[in-house]
Amino acid sequence: GTSSAYITFKAENTGGAILDGRSYATNYGIVVMNTAPYIKIEGFQILGFRSMGVEVYNSHDVIIKNNHIYNIGRVTISSCSNLYGMSGVFTTPTSYKITIEGNTIHDIGRLSNSCQEHAYKHDHGLYLQGKYMTVRQNAFYNHKAGWAIKVDGYWGTTVGASERSHVIADNIFQPAVRTLMGPGPSDVPP
Repeated sequence: GTSSAYITFKAENTGGAILDGRSYATNYGIVVMNTAPYIKIEGFQILGFRSMGVEVYNSHDVIIKNNHIYNIGRVTISSCSNLYGMSGVFTTPTSYKITIEGNTIHDIGRLSNSCQEHAYKHDHGLYLQGKYMTVRQNAFYNHKAGWAIKVDGYWGTTVGASERSHVIADNIFQPAVRTLMGPGPSDVPP
């Protein structure tokens, strides 16, 4: 694609095209690689994948719009050595100019009998790294382990740097009722 002609993957009827991970047998729904910028993904149901609904791997100028992304990573992982997260949408550190708009994202992350230490750190509706992310008019709910949106300040080799290039506005959040994970209040992660 180009800046004036995106390659568009669009459902004929919003929600009518379903990408199904077959009960978590498949790891990823859609992966946009660094060799494929100027991509638009619109109107799909993306569900049942083990790791991620959409991964943007060091790419740029990607639009993820009007999708229903749910039931991602809803598996039991008892080992706390598993550092990989489960995310509705995940962007890698050198991704940039990503727009996530008008999506419904819910029920993301490992089940409650998993190692919760890593679930809270790695399982999120959106796990965003990179620069110039626009997140607007999405609905998030039922995130019982991680958060609806997690933003890391990664860019290239700068790890943990403060990042102020993002726009996150006009989203709807319904907090999950968290289960008691150990000592302390039940609605605060350890």
